[in-house]
Amino acid sequence: MSTKTGEDPRCDGPRYYHAVRGSGRLTQVLEPILIVSCHIDFSVFLSNGTAFGNVDGVMELPFVPRIGESVSFLFPGNGVMPLILPSYSGIRQVESVVYNPSDSATPVLLSLEPVTLATSAEALALFQFFKDAYGLHGNEYGL
Repeated sequence: MSTKTGEDPRCDGPRYYHAVRGSGRLTQVLEPILIVSCHIDFSVFLSNGTAFGNVDGVMELPFVPRIGESVSFLFPGNGVMPLILPSYSGIRQVESVVYNPSDSATPVLLSLEPVTLATSAEALALFQFFKDAYGLHGNEYGL
């Protein structure tokens, strides 16, 4: 069995679908997809211990990940090629989740584990990747 997302003319919006593998026929409509705007933030260090900067911005996620779960930035899906660096896996673990109900635009702040890279050139490449692939901002501390 597989799970797919998409639009169905019989539904009022995006839904998760449960279908028999290979049959292409809908067997059950599950819960609607809930999109949550989350403010993402993680630090970027160099291997010599220098704090280089941070990456932050707003992303839409299908749910709020819990502490200890991971967010994958491996394949952006918007035509941007994956970033391949020896010291960057593309997956960041959630270190803290802060709920801010008074901010209806981005009610969740996710702090992710920091990234440690070998050189400032790698850090700048990471900043450019997150800008192009996810619309997030790289903020250099100005060493």
